[in-house]
Amino acid sequence: MEKYQSIIDKPYQKSTARPHMSLNDRAAQFAPFAALTGYEAELKEVSRLTEEKCELTDEAKELINTKLNYIITFKLQEEILVTHFVQDLKKQGGSYKTVFLQVKRIDEVTKELIFVDKTKIKLENIINVNSKTLDSIFKDF
Repeated sequence: MEKYQSIIDKPYQKSTARPHMSLNDRAAQFAPFAALTGYEAELKEVSRLTEEKCELTDEAKELINTKLNYIITFKLQEEILVTHFVQDLKKQGGSYKTVFLQVKRIDEVTKELIFVDKTKIKLENIINVNSKTLDSIFKDF
């Protein structure tokens, strides 16, 4: 302590050469570093849930085909609700998504349902098709 006696009572002088550091920046100097880079992201990925694709009955497939044929044949101009399976790119399985869009056409070559906004859905991944018109026509199915 004797070593600092000459300066202990002197006022603090701020540096004019360097800007004042914020408290967050000062605290960051002493924060622990991430020794396992990417570990948090890997844990998040592993804990993310996926679903298995369900298999439709022949009757359900036939009803979907009938509804889609009706939409194309009568050029239904309203938006339809389509629930479909989306394969996960990183894990086995996937998830079910629902879109509410207007159908443009069905591509017979790629077997895709194409919407006005250019969204494409594989026909094999569709599990449900609904709209006000379709519900009123196919209510007995």
